[in-house]
Amino acid sequence: MANFNELTISNDAVTCANVLYTQGEQQYGNLIVAEVIAKRMFLVALAMGDGNPLLAGEPGGGKSSLVEYATRIIQGIDEDKVVFVPHRADLTAAQLVGDSARSIKTVQDSEGRESREVITAELEPLISPDTQAVTFDEVTRLNPYALNAALGILAQRKITRDGKSIKMDKLQLIASAMNPGEKLSTSFKLGDAFASRQTLGAILGAGSEAERDMIQTELWKNRWQPTPDEVQPVISLSQLHMIRDSIPKVTLNDKLVEEGMQIAKNTRDRLRDPTVTDRPVKEADGRITTNLIRITRTLALLRGRTGADSEDLHDAVSYTVTGRLALRGSDATEIAKVVSAIYS
Repeated sequence: MANFNELTISNDAVTCANVLYTQGEQQYGNLIVAEVIAKRMFLVALAMGDGNPLLAGEPGGGKSSLVEYATRIIQGIDEDKVVFVPHRADLTAAQLVGDSARSIKTVQDSEGRESREVITAELEPLISPDTQAVTFDEVTRLNPYALNAALGILAQRKITRDGKSIKMDKLQLIASAMNPGEKLSTSFKLGDAFASRQTLGAILGAGSEAERDMIQTELWKNRWQPTPDEVQPVISLSQLHMIRDSIPKVTLNDKLVEEGMQIAKNTRDRLRDPTVTDRPVKEADGRITTNLIRITRTLALLRGRTGADSEDLHDAVSYTVTGRLALRGSDATEIAKVVSAIYS
């Protein structure tokens, strides 16, 4: 067992985490109006490192902006190593992660003797071991072979090329964006394996009439305009890694552990229950539980605490359910129904 001192979170880690959460949201305010939940969810995913955020919403809501400028708030991420996967249905797995093509050339010498030469051509991939961030724009437009090639990247941060697994140690973020209205037009079904790897999610779009009015006021009366050039880094890459190292040290008290055990089981059961959702997702208890624990701890640290509470767990459940079901085309009403069922 680790001793208490090894599990102590430094004040610097707590401060940096809270700066990322609060000032990061302010920086995102230079890109889109409102969308507080989406901004905060994205910062949670960035802090986690191994989370896969999904932004769902109609065109013009700010999905691409949040994804595109996510790495700008971290000093030390090279924009040349940020990959934007295009929403092309003809994108192949080889184009995404690379592959090699072999051909045999027959050569004849001056005496008429033939020999064979094996020629290998390496296909230049979009995603390489040096990639620091990957964003899938309109992810549901990709063909199923490219999506399958992305599974290893999403789950284990590694790519498989020529039968070999290559660890992506420099990868800081994987994010996806989609328009739920387009999902039904795709020619294939998104499987549970892909849906279950959308660790967190948020649906963009005003959730109330008051929020709609606020957005209109900002745009019309206050002359708000996006200023992406003003997005500035709030912490360094080394500070981000310090936050990530501290997340497992966030404490979960006995009461929260008991609550979490039941909520994790409920989450798994409700996600696969066809009477609760029209778009069920089957997923093992272990993955759901692990994700909920990580998100809960991350939220607590970002909010300036070294111990998690029920609010952190509730928000973790909301992000988890949204990530799974939004990819299947569920709207905010259905997602809220599932979260309610989990807690009932």
